Amino acid sequence: MSDPKQGDVIQGTGGLRKLRVASKGKGKRGGSRVIYYFFDQKQSN
Repeated sequence: MSDPKQGDVIQGTGGLRKLRVASKGKGKRGGSRVIYYFFDQKQSN
């Protein structure tokens, strides 16, 4: 993932993010959603 902070933060989840991924020829609506958590070690120190 080139920019791990690109997904929208889901409120009330402690930092989970949602990202839509387009399928070939279908755009974002025909694609998939990915839910992920990005732990930034630089900010935790």
